[in-house]
Amino acid sequence: RHAQEAPEIHRLDLAETVLHLKKMGLTDMHAFPWFEAPETATLDRAIRLLVELGALDRDSGEITDIGRRMSDFPVSPRYARLLVEAERREDAHAWVPACLLVALAQTRPLLPKGKAGESARQRFIERGDESDLLPLIRAYQMAAGAGFRMERCRELGVHAGAAREVERLLRMLVKRGGYRDIPEQDLHCPLNDLLLPAFPDQIAARRGAGSKVFELSGGRRGQLAQDSVITSQATLVVAGELTEIEGREVQVILGMATAITEEDLRKHFPNELHESVAARYDESSRRVVAERRRCFRDLV
Repeated sequence: RHAQEAPEIHRLDLAETVLHLKKMGLTDMHAFPWFEAPETATLDRAIRLLVELGALDRDSGEITDIGRRMSDFPVSPRYARLLVEAERREDAHAWVPACLLVALAQTRPLLPKGKAGESARQRFIERGDESDLLPLIRAYQMAAGAGFRMERCRELGVHAGAAREVERLLRMLVKRGGYRDIPEQDLHCPLNDLLLPAFPDQIAARRGAGSKVFELSGGRRGQLAQDSVITSQATLVVAGELTEIEGREVQVILGMATAITEEDLRKHFPNELHESVAARYDESSRRVVAERRRCFRDLV
């Protein structure tokens, strides 16, 4: 083994650090006198993500109003962007579910891993679910309804301690939206509108009808997690987690996925959808064929 662990600055995503430095008025991240400088590629990746989230201006690199508001939330930039999107709606029916999504993502898993977790998760899945987040929302609601009692949570298959952590963070975030307490309401809302601005680079298109393979931007490919509730009819998804598993080749797993539509993309990214017609040679028919393509960025 190495004599010591690699410094944190070489291991972690620097997007949150860059956001706060930009808010302090620093312009050139590469010229900043780091105690130990991060790798250039890591720094550039963090800057690209912040531009993608709308936190930094694409041309000047300066922090935007969205970025300033994002820096006020004590969560990672992606989830801060989700909260900003919900805040813009000025509606508790969007704000509280957004806070719950963030709390679920920023704390320990509610459901145990392995077979025990799979069987517990089945309890919270309903017919027609097209988001892996919905069973988790229901699991939290059941735990909250039981007062987070250890015995009842154990019966439900929910980790009581994790559920209490979600509750604490949820209450803190809800108060930041101007509410004294969690309003009594259905915590379900259109997740697509909250997730797309926060995960624009984690949108994936199914490779073909019935295929388990999804294409991601940048030429990457991935598969839905085995326990995903998303059906084979969904052709587009946005993933809340991307996990790389190394084997003979690197495999990307799309976790916490939610099905989306082309209409969702048009609504949030109207300038990044385009159509084109291209000619290609079809080996099977031995003919040149014209193909019309609808694309979101580089995704067909």
